[in-house]
Amino acid sequence: MFLTKHDLKLSYGVDLEIGGFYVDRPVPAENMYWKDRTIYVPGASGYIFMPIFSDLLFRCRAHKQHLFNEQLVQVQERILHSAALLEYGHINWTAHVSECISIAAPYVHRAELFDELGEYLQQDTPNARPEGRLGREFPSLNRADTYLFSLACISDDTLNEDEAIASWYALITHFY
Repeated sequence: MFLTKHDLKLSYGVDLEIGGFYVDRPVPAENMYWKDRTIYVPGASGYIFMPIFSDLLFRCRAHKQHLFNEQLVQVQERILHSAALLEYGHINWTAHVSECISIAAPYVHRAELFDELGEYLQQDTPNARPEGRLGREFPSLNRADTYLFSLACISDDTLNEDEAIASWYALITHFY
């Protein structure tokens, strides 16, 4: 099913410019996450979460020019490629997390978050810690948290990081 920016607006409240950015984006070449896909945002939760999360980040005071930054979007796409390699059994959890760290490291603007994510995700099974802001009580949901490495790459100082993380967990719980 093909989604338009207007579908994203009507169904999920996504800002039209953000929705258009994703709907109009070409499918990345040789990316297992988009394997056999011809459109960037088909009507499946594993794809529509991207414009919705970007909209939530915008609501957490990130500016659109930071969210549309090509390096950031490529980091997100490469993290999702690695996630697909994990899902297809080509790599294991440890390799996936290491790859995500390598992907994000050159673009990190939020070093404390990056380090916090690394410590949390390098567990054999990512479990929430009582004193931490990362993770939930269901490890199967926490596997998606590697996408948060891209959050550490957003250079916008106006972004409320705690609200962004809380928004992520509200969103990911809804879809999974």
